[in-house]
Amino acid sequence: MEAVGVEEALEGVGAWPEAEPPTVVEVLRPLETPALRTPLTTYLARLGGGGGLFVGWLLDHMLRRVGRAELPRDPGHVLVVGATGSGKSTTLRRLCTELARAGKRVVVLDWVGEHAEAMRGRARIVRPGIDASIPLRERGESVEMFVDRLAYYIETAWGRELTPLQRRILATAASRIDEPSVERLLAAVSRWLASDRRDYAQSADALISRLSVLRALSRVFDPGTPPLRLPERGVLVLDLSSVEPPWLRKLVAHAALYHVLREARERGGAAVAVDEAHNLLDTDARNAVVEAFLEYRKFGVGMLLATSDFTEIPRQLLQNASTVIAHRIPSLRQAEALADTLCTTRSERDDWVHTLRTLPTGIAAIVNRASPYPALVEIEP
Repeated sequence: MEAVGVEEALEGVGAWPEAEPPTVVEVLRPLETPALRTPLTTYLARLGGGGGLFVGWLLDHMLRRVGRAELPRDPGHVLVVGATGSGKSTTLRRLCTELARAGKRVVVLDWVGEHAEAMRGRARIVRPGIDASIPLRERGESVEMFVDRLAYYIETAWGRELTPLQRRILATAASRIDEPSVERLLAAVSRWLASDRRDYAQSADALISRLSVLRALSRVFDPGTPPLRLPERGVLVLDLSSVEPPWLRKLVAHAALYHVLREARERGGAAVAVDEAHNLLDTDARNAVVEAFLEYRKFGVGMLLATSDFTEIPRQLLQNASTVIAHRIPSLRQAEALADTLCTTRSERDDWVHTLRTLPTGIAAIVNRASPYPALVEIEP
C-alpha cells in the first residue's frame, strides 16, 4: 500500500464509513519504535522553497529523505541545542558556511578550538593575544561604559561588586588614559595609594588587587598588537581555547563579543556564532549575549547560539529567537522544557519529549517563524 501524508489521510477518513473509530486512530497513531516516536505535526512542517540556506534534508516519519531543508537567507537569531555528540557543532558550522556563501560576514567564538580545527583552510583562524588583540577600551566608548565593563569583568572574577568609591577611582583613572593597557590602568589607579584620605587609599589598594587578574590577559588587551577586525567576507573563527583558566576565557569571550558587535553595528551587520554559549549566559543586565539578542537585530546582526544546556537559556532569548534547532537531549528535564517550546498541542508533548531524547546523531527538529510545525531534518555535514 502506498504511503500517504496525514492531510491526505484525514481527507480520506470520510470515505471510510465502514471503519470503526479505533481503526482510524490506529492508522493515524504516530510512529513508535524503541528509538523514535514521531509526532504527527512533523508532516505539516514547511522548510524552504528554493533559494534559502541549505541545511540538510527533510525526513519523513521513517527518517527517509523527502526533500531539501532550507532556512530563510536571513534566519534571524538562531538557537542550536543538543547534548555533546548529538551534532549541534556540525549544525553550527553548516549555518556559518551557508551564511558566508550568501555574502554574510561571519564570526565564530570557538570555546574549545573545535571549529578552528574543523574549518582550517576554509576560514581565517585568529587566537586572541597571539594573532590579534582586543581593545581594552573601545574607540569612542564613554568613561561610564568603560568602567561598567571593567566592573563586570571584576565582578565575574571575584564574585563581588565594586563599591561606589572604587568606581569613582576607576573612572577618574580611566579618564586620564587615551589608549589604556592593563599596566597603564593599574599605574593610574596606583596614584591613589598616596592619597591623604585613608578610605581612598584603601579603596585603591582593593581595586588594584581586583584589577590584577587582568595582568594574565595583558597580551590579549595589548594596544601595540593589531586589533581584531570583522572579516571583509567569509568566516573568521576566534579560537579561545588557548586562554586558561576558563573563567579568564569567559572575560575574553565577552570582550571579543562586545568588540565584534560594535564593529558589526558600524560596518553594516554580520552573523556572530557562539558555541558552548551556556558558558557566557547569565542574568546580568550587561551580558553581551543577551544585549545582542535584544538590541542588535535592528543593526543587521544575527546571533547563532549553540548550547548543551537548554535550561540555561534566558527567557528573553527564547522569545527573540527566530529559529530553534534541537538535536538529541537525553536529559528528561531539558527535553520537557524544550518540548513545551516545540509542540503545537499539549497532546503531542509526550511524543516530543520521547523524540528529543532519542534523536539519532546528526538529525534535528527545526522550528522557525515561517513554519510553526517542527520538521525533522538530517543536517548536511
